[in-house]
Amino acid sequence: MEYIFLDGKVIIWLAHNGAFLTSFDPKSEKFTRYAFPDSLHVPLWTTCIMEDRDGYLWIGTNQGLIST
Repeated sequence: MEYIFLDGKVIIWLAHNGAFLTSFDPKSEKFTRYAFPDSLHVPLWTTCIMEDRDGYLWIGTNQGLIST
């Protein structure tokens, strides 16, 4: 795991080595896995996760930004 982030909805985001993100909702105790776009064709390393004022997540990687 590379990065952990708690968003404004109290969802925990876990960034894994270049492949995907996992969210965990403590209320429902449910994990959800999100893959990075296959079109990038390069390994991605998450450097940061931030949330903007509209609730969108911005994932910083070694290849640039990805937005939700």
